[in-house]
Amino acid sequence: MQPPPSDPVRAFGAAVGAIFLSLFGAAWIILSLINGNFAPALYVPPVLITLLLLWRASIVLRRNAAAARSQMDPGYRRKIGRVFGIVNAVQWTLVFVAATLLPRFGLDWLIVPVIVIIVGLHFFPLARLFDRHLYYGTGIALLGWAVVIALVSRTTLVPMITAVGTGTLLWVTAAILMFQCGIL
Repeated sequence: MQPPPSDPVRAFGAAVGAIFLSLFGAAWIILSLINGNFAPALYVPPVLITLLLLWRASIVLRRNAAAARSQMDPGYRRKIGRVFGIVNAVQWTLVFVAATLLPRFGLDWLIVPVIVIIVGLHFFPLARLFDRHLYYGTGIALLGWAVVIALVSRTTLVPMITAVGTGTLLWVTAAILMFQCGIL
C-alpha cells in the first residue's frame, strides 16, 4: 500500500465518495416514496438535497482532479479499483441472495433491513481501503438502524422506514465528507 495520499487525492476521493453516497441516498429515499405511493410534491426535498450535495461534490472534484491524477500512482489506483470492485460484487451478490431467499421463508418484511445490514457491512472494507474512518461510523450506524427497525416493528412499514433512514444516513455521510473538505 502506498503512503497516505496528499490533500488533493483525499479531497478528490471524498468528492467521488460523496457523489456515490448522494445518489444512493436519493435512491433509497425516492424508492421508498414510490413504494409508499406518496404525493409527487414529497419528491422535491430529496431531489433538492441530492442536487445540493452533488453540486458541492462537483466543486471539490473539479478543484482537485488534475492534481489528484498526477499524484496518485497508477498501480495504486488499479489496486483500489480492483478491491472496490470485489467488495461491491460481494455486496450485490449477497443482496441478490437475501432478496431471493427471504421470501421463500415468509420473511419478505426483512428484505430491506437485511440489505441495509449488507450495505452497512460493506462500509468496513471500504473504510480501510480508502482510509476513511468515517465509513466505520456509517457502517455501524446502518447496522444499528437496520437491526433496531427489524426488532422493533414487524409491519408493512418496515421497508419504507428502513429505506428512508438509510438514505438519510448516506446523505449525512456525504455531507460530512464535504464538510471535511471545507466545502459544505
